Amino acid sequence: QSIVDSKLVVMDHLGTTMLDTMNRNIPTVVFYDPKIQKYRNGGLNIIKELIECKILHESPELAYQHINHINSNVEKWWGTATVQNARMNFVSKYARNIKEWEKELALIMKHALNDNELHDLVSGKV
Repeated sequence: QSIVDSKLVVMDHLGTTMLDTMNRNIPTVVFYDPKIQKYRNGGLNIIKELIECKILHESPELAYQHINHINSNVEKWWGTATVQNARMNFVSKYARNIKEWEKELALIMKHALNDNELHDLVSGKV
């Protein structure tokens, strides 16, 4: 069965599959060990938001309890404003789907480096 056709995707860590399911708006529950997986301070607000809306759980037991609670109506939980807002905040920061990514990358590079630095970088002088 394809992940796209899943009623609910459950994962044991934050990784690329989570980026994909969140971007595609596929109901997702993730559990992880906060002692092992650490996050930058800049991402802690989004992590807290994902925990509060029960997308993210700090143990498999907590994830299991939540899954049992929503199992009869996953779509209702996933469709709530709280969950969707948290999902969209996460996606906009970590899982953006950019159709013209080459143009955006070029723009970022243009702002990061002036023309001489970019020329030196491309020519191997840096």
